[in-house]
This record gives sequence, structure tokens and C-alpha cells, in this order.
Amino acid sequence: GPRGSMVLLSEVRGADFAAFLEFVYTARLEVEEDRVQRMLEVAEKLKCLELSETCFQLKKQMLESVLLELQSFSESQGAEEEGAARAGVSPESKLTEAQRDFLDSPAARGALGHGVPVEAMAAKGKEKA
Repeated sequence: GPRGSMVLLSEVRGADFAAFLEFVYTARLEVEEDRVQRMLEVAEKLKCLELSETCFQLKKQMLESVLLELQSFSESQGAEEEGAARAGVSPESKLTEAQRDFLDSPAARGALGHGVPVEAMAAKGKEKA
């Protein structure tokens, strides 16, 4: 009967499944950065290797973006570190403190993206690999 043709996906949210379907048909993934991990889990549940690869590429890009911001922030602290070294404070401890400050800053949270749309093309991900 009609019940035989129904499939229940109780572990997948409707919005995530809609994004999955869009990816299957268009090879594009448009989700907020904080949903990439959930989409990776959806890809694994539904055994969609291309979506898994795209999510990994996105996570890598997000991490690289944060690391670049962290690096530029650390470099901007360079003058302070030199002064601290002369005062007898080790530059390493100063740097980790600067990094901690950065990670607590709105810029870092912005780079990690809360609600910022991200778009990836499956083809792009394959070219980079």
C-alpha cells in the first residue's frame, strides 16, 4: 500500500534534508557555517560521498580563514612582544595570551561564522583536491 513507499528520516532535520536535496540536484551547498558539521553528519547517514567531501572542504576553508586572522592578529602584537621580551617576559607566553584574546574577540567569532551563508561548488572542491 501507500505506507510501503514511505521512508522516515527521523534523525535528519527538514532544513538539512532540503539542503541535501539541493546539493544532489545542483552540486551546490548553501548553508550557514555553523550548519556545516550537521550537513557532514547528514552526508554520512545518507552515504553521500560528494557531500562529505564538500563539507570537509568548507570546514578546511573556515579553519584556514580563522588561522589567517589569528596570524595577522599575532603579527600586529609583534611590537608589544618585543617590549615584553626586553622586560623579561617570554614572547611565547605573550603570544598565547594574544591568541587567547583574539579567539575571544568578535572578529574570531565572525570568522567562525554564526549565521553567515557559505556556498561551495562540488566541482570547485574537486579541483582543489
